[in-house]
Amino acid sequence: MSTYRRVLAMVARNVPVSTIATQLDTREDAIRGMLDSMVREGYLRAIDCESAACSGCPMSDACGMGADGNPMSYLLTQRGRELLAEHDCVAVKS
Repeated sequence: MSTYRRVLAMVARNVPVSTIATQLDTREDAIRGMLDSMVREGYLRAIDCESAACSGCPMSDACGMGADGNPMSYLLTQRGRELLAEHDCVAVKS
């Protein structure tokens, strides 16, 4: 599996960016670059958590992205789910 799809699969499981970087032995800024690319390509939707308190977010209990101080969370889009399902990277709900 490509690093790109591994990162996407980990984000789908709410793994924090810092953990993704550590597990893949990659710099965090490289992972963030991949995430930006995934957003541009329509695989992820970025949610800016900086403008609202985490306690007010309906995803706060399941969100792993704020754990590393990153004010950004990501949601897998339908296109992202299809990419992962196509490559059997992760079981993803539609």
